[in-house]
Amino acid sequence: MAGALASVKKEWELFKHDPPGVRFCRHRARMQNRSRTHTAIALSVGILLVTGGIVLLFMPGPGVLAIFFGLGLIAAQWERLASFLDRVEVRARRLGRHAKARWLAMSGASKIGLLLGTGAVIGAVMMVMWKFVVATYAAKLLG
Repeated sequence: MAGALASVKKEWELFKHDPPGVRFCRHRARMQNRSRTHTAIALSVGILLVTGGIVLLFMPGPGVLAIFFGLGLIAAQWERLASFLDRVEVRARRLGRHAKARWLAMSGASKIGLLLGTGAVIGAVMMVMWKFVVATYAAKLLG
């Protein structure tokens, strides 16, 4: 078990230091030497993480993060997904830099207004979802 954990830790370090745009393809290339057991376990965990992440999207929790980790595990076995994730990562980083620049250029009042507006929208969506869930279960219990 300690050897497996050390192997995962080493792979994470390699993955982390690979440049964006080739990270997932390089990870896939490194994973090609692994045993069938390792491949089966990685795919199973990846599918479970993606499935669990989809469920967590509708509840408070790290749903998107679980989906990304699951896709990363699956991409180690699927070349098209690996190259797709490499392209998406580059675009996401570009979008993140643009959003950060816009955020830094905003005034303090604009930032507060944006945060309050976003919080109001999230609160309204959660309220509607809660009422839908409560109404659904109440109808099942009473009807």
